[in-house]
Amino acid sequence: MVLGLIGADTAKRHNDTNGLILSRIAWIGAVVLLALGVLLLLFAFAFVWPFFAAIIGAAMEESSRQGTNALIAFLVR
Repeated sequence: MVLGLIGADTAKRHNDTNGLILSRIAWIGAVVLLALGVLLLLFAFAFVWPFFAAIIGAAMEESSRQGTNALIAFLVR
């Protein structure tokens, strides 16, 4: 994204229309892909978090029933 912005600025200063178009495509594409990546990470955490919560809950339940040594044994299994 940064290189696309630098390229667009340089292309403007040198009146290079092709370079300006390609640089704009580069930085706009980078912004779109960054937003898409953030959305994919949010969806991944939304679907994976219940799985991790279940594991953490099971470990905490085991720990409360049998003490700290049982928690270590549960995690080592």
